[in-house]
Formats: sequence, structure tokens, C-alpha cells
Amino acid sequence: MSKIKKFEIRNSKGMSLKALNYGAIISELNIPGNDGSRNIVLGYSNTSDYLTDEAYIGAVAGRYANRIGGAQFELDGENFRLSANEGKNQLHGGDIGFNKVYWIVNKMDPSTLKFHYLSKDLEEGFPGNLRVEVTYHISEENELDITYRAITDKPTVINVTQHSYFNLNGDPEVLNFGDNLQINSREIVEPDEELIPTGRIKDIRATVLDFSKRKNLGPFLKDLSKDLKDTKGFDHCYVFPDNDKFKHMATLTGGESGIQMDVYSTEPGLQLYSGNHLQAPFKPYSAVCLETQHFPDSPNNPKFPSTRLDPGETYESRTVYKFRS
Repeated sequence: MSKIKKFEIRNSKGMSLKALNYGAIISELNIPGNDGSRNIVLGYSNTSDYLTDEAYIGAVAGRYANRIGGAQFELDGENFRLSANEGKNQLHGGDIGFNKVYWIVNKMDPSTLKFHYLSKDLEEGFPGNLRVEVTYHISEENELDITYRAITDKPTVINVTQHSYFNLNGDPEVLNFGDNLQINSREIVEPDEELIPTGRIKDIRATVLDFSKRKNLGPFLKDLSKDLKDTKGFDHCYVFPDNDKFKHMATLTGGESGIQMDVYSTEPGLQLYSGNHLQAPFKPYSAVCLETQHFPDSPNNPKFPSTRLDPGETYESRTVYKFRS
């Protein structure tokens, strides 16, 4: 018998969210509109399918979201070797990241869910017993407000994000080719051929990666340019200069539904991923991830915003997805 349990929160306007105690996964996010409510995130109809999922569908990614090059880093002169689950590198926390564990759930009120997890010392190679808290709240303004907090008993690194795949049309069969996107940044963390940062910040003005003015995703995904062929689509971390300031990062609009999603966060980076490697029952490019986070491989790049967390400190991060229809 599956230990997976489902919880639901909602507001008075008809917006609702369903989440699982496994991976703190958002399995449904229903947005009200003039023609009824639409579930605008990908999810499995059978919850047991999440146990074998390899695409991080709707999950919290950590202890370190995105990639760490060589699956290792040094902290205070000590080298920590991590589990490598993407070639020689680590992706989204390793073989058993936050997406593959059971969380303790507290329903605080009809519109708020709080998840707790203890990541033990050297789990997937990371130092320190890390106590993590993730809170999902649905506001009366049709916002999904996500807050993260964590404390540790040893110096460590942490980078947590929400990995929902958004299809604002509410139909995975309607690909994102007609959707419009704006990202309020003209710089990315330059990746190498394995999507590990080179250490440089790259100006992308007037390139295919420049979404500083709203444009349609479709032409780029239908006919992949030189900049997108290696990644088979978008899989890039956009840079925002105000590291801890709560800021408007992006706007995504469903081409068919007209639903608009604005993304705000305290994070310095936003990973755009266009679902390039989605497999059945989903289709490539049928949804878009907008993952608020610190930069990939920050523990190995001292010039990047720090992801270090020490005892006595509290890791805090906030992201809001605001919907209009």
C-alpha cells in the first residue's frame, strides 16, 4: 500500500492546489477563469508513477537544485564527494534528492500547507543535518506563495527550488508553441557542453535567449537554432543583480487560455527549462519550468552569490507565482 498521501488547499476565488507528502510534489494547480477552472501543471493521474519519475514533475528539488560539476565541492578545506546522477555531475540533489523522500505535512489552515524534512549529515554527500521547511500558501489574490527555510548543525550548501511544469492552457496536448514569455534579464550563467557554468556571466542581448521583450516560444522550439541544439531547447539560468531583493522576474502567458503567470522571487537566478526531455505520458515542450534558484555549481564558483549555510543562520527564500485570467 502506497504511503503517498494527497492534501488540498484553496482560496475563496476557486484557485486550488493539491500536493503530496512525497517530494512535496504539487500534483495539481487549478486556476479559475471565465470558462471554468484549469489545472495548469503537469501531473501523473496515478500517484504511484511519481515513485519512478525522473523528470522532477512538480517536486521540490534539493538539497542542491540544478547541477554541481564533478559531483564535488570544497568547504573550509574539506572536499565533499556527492552522488553523481548525470554523468560525472550531480543534478537536483543526487540519486535520492528532496523529490524522492517523504515529507512531514502540517495543514495550517484551508489555504496553507507546511512540509518538513530532515536531510541527515552526508545524505547524498552533503555535510550537516539540515532541517528544511517548505510552505505553500494560496492568497486571495490568486497567488501561489512559496517560502523555504532551513537550518543546519554543520557548514553546508543549500539551493532549493520548485520544479513544476507549467502548461497555462491546461492541456498537455496543446504545446507551448503559442505561449508568450518575458524574462526581465539580459544575462545568463554561461554553460559548457555539460550545462556546468564556465564561471562567466554572458550578455544575451539580441540573441535567441533574450526574452527581455515578450516573445513567442514556438519558433525557437520548432526550429532549434545553434544556441539551442545542444540542449534541445531552453535550459538556461538567467541572472538578476539584486540577490536578495524580492523582484519581478518573468511573465508567461498561455497562448490558448490567456492565463498570465507573473514570477517574483528573492533568488538571484531563474532557470528556464522548456521540457526538452519529457517522456510519455508527457510530450517534449508540453510545459515550461521557471525555477527560481541560486546559480548552478555555485559551491565551485566563489564569484557567484554564496549558497553556504552555517550553524546559527537561517536559509530563507521566497517565490510567488501570481495568476490572472
